[in-house]
Amino acid sequence: MKHITYNCIGISAFNEGMAEIITSEGVGFINTNGELVIPTNFEHVNHTKMINTHYMFKEGLSAFVKEGKCGYIDKKGNIVISPEYDFASPFNEGIAAVSKEGKWGAIDKNGKMVIPIKYDFVQHTSEGVCGVFKDKRCGYIDILGNNVIPLTAKYDIINPFRCGTAVVMEGKWMIPTPEKNANETDSDYLNRYREEIKKSTQKNRFGAINKKGELTVELKYQYLSDFSETLAAASIDGKKMYINTSGETVLELPQYDLIGTFSEGLAWVKSDKKYGCIDKNGNLIIPTEYDNMPIFTNQYAPVSKNSKWGIIDKDGTIRLPIEYDSVSKVENGYAIVNKGSSWSIICINVI
Repeated sequence: MKHITYNCIGISAFNEGMAEIITSEGVGFINTNGELVIPTNFEHVNHTKMINTHYMFKEGLSAFVKEGKCGYIDKKGNIVISPEYDFASPFNEGIAAVSKEGKWGAIDKNGKMVIPIKYDFVQHTSEGVCGVFKDKRCGYIDILGNNVIPLTAKYDIINPFRCGTAVVMEGKWMIPTPEKNANETDSDYLNRYREEIKKSTQKNRFGAINKKGELTVELKYQYLSDFSETLAAASIDGKKMYINTSGETVLELPQYDLIGTFSEGLAWVKSDKKYGCIDKNGNLIIPTEYDNMPIFTNQYAPVSKNSKWGIIDKDGTIRLPIEYDSVSKVENGYAIVNKGSSWSIICINVI
């Protein structure tokens, strides 16, 4: 198995063949050959300045930070959009959400403002539209800034569109943090806070809408994931199931404590505090023996046992021994692994 090893602060996962490398001097990028292709002369990321907590290429550009402001660079390290924003998100479908002075809008790859900076928040673009929030109302606009679904107070939460459908919620997503009583222990305070959240959110109901704003999945679920591969994980009164975009139940799974979204034909499930994966017929393909949720990308998934990490394939075969402190997702056969202060590029296809 091919290894290229570095002594550095950290290396992020590969995206579009580039991985962020963090050194004491700054942040740069390496390629899958381990070559430093963008020098480490960019500022370390402050997570309050970028949607991601690291530099990441998406659609050929990556956000970066300079003197507290965010802009975008290309894969040669050239600044293509000057650093003038307080927050910046990755590009998606040619559009990136940006923020100034507490308000959000969106720009194209030329830096042209396509959605005015006037919203309380702008989601990433998905299927040609993006969710926007303003004055406790939410709706959807297209990449030209035209209303697709006008702002409304009907829903408290709206999610990006997936499979032509967007999950929406009525209820309370968050509650104010309660004051701690003078004689209350930390444990008692935390338990009380959890109970207050549970009581406040137990009436929440999730459903889904189409791009006409029509309710296609009834607002009756206590949990509903985004749709992926035409299915969404849902629960009612503790019962777990998958539904389609019409709201029809296609698979009931009462034997699991939690279920996740499908990726590459497999979805993670949890039973007795351990995770595995099922297929779309409900067959257990990856045994429930791991400590994390196996999420497959490019045919592989990082997995952990006893605080150590490795990689499995979709047959459940261990392709990288479970012995590392951290393991990234795999892109085109390449992943980043970490042991102690040593960071390495490995090629999972070279065995």
